[in-house]
Amino acid sequence: MIPGAIATEFAFLLPTSTPSNVVGFTTGHIEIQDLLKVGVPLKVVGIDVLSFLMPTLGAIVFGTDEGKWVTRANSGWLGN
Repeated sequence: MIPGAIATEFAFLLPTSTPSNVVGFTTGHIEIQDLLKVGVPLKVVGIDVLSFLMPTLGAIVFGTDEGKWVTRANSGWLGN
């Protein structure tokens, strides 16, 4: 779920993704093609970086390689 939550921040190509995109798009000076020219490469780079960092640095930061999340889930509301 963490990579999915982080990946939602890579919506640079949409007019409503950030407040500055909304302001620029509603003035009429920026069109969807302009947003796509900049947003698609940023999205590709962001997903590539996320795909590299989540298994490496993410395992250290979030402890996903230690099984901490599994033991928390089993000792919680499941009654194990």
